[in-house]
Amino acid sequence: MKRAYGITHNIYNKKCMSIHTKIRHYNTEIKPQALYASETLTILTKSDMKNILKEERKIIRKILGPKRTEEGYRLHSRKTTQQMSNIAADIRKRRLKFYGHISRLPQTRIANRILKYIKGVKSTTPWITQVQIDLQKTRLDQTDVQDRNTYRNEIH
Repeated sequence: MKRAYGITHNIYNKKCMSIHTKIRHYNTEIKPQALYASETLTILTKSDMKNILKEERKIIRKILGPKRTEEGYRLHSRKTTQQMSNIAADIRKRRLKFYGHISRLPQTRIANRILKYIKGVKSTTPWITQVQIDLQKTRLDQTDVQDRNTYRNEIH
């Protein structure tokens, strides 16, 4: 995320571009680079996720610019930046989509066999643990995962 932002950070300084254009640029260029391969990403600590969210808020505040008040200029609040985008939710959605895809594959596919093997042998794999936590947060169980329409409606 830092690298993608570093390449294009001068775009966000330009006043001739609208905020809408800057946000579209962020959503089409920077965010996909940050989310690349996030389906298999294992975030080991809370500080890792906090750092990712901090970088995202920094970029969005740069896009929105300062907010003028009676006392002077202020940065936008955390609530304002979270309305624009929340990368943690996007990572969770992608992880759950990938897990649903792998678990619904036919038993003959090697990816499904590997998933079943890992769940049977090592139930404490960080990725599996995070998927189980995400499933609990969305109140889904294994039967919902197998039903594609229900699963898709709950995740989106």
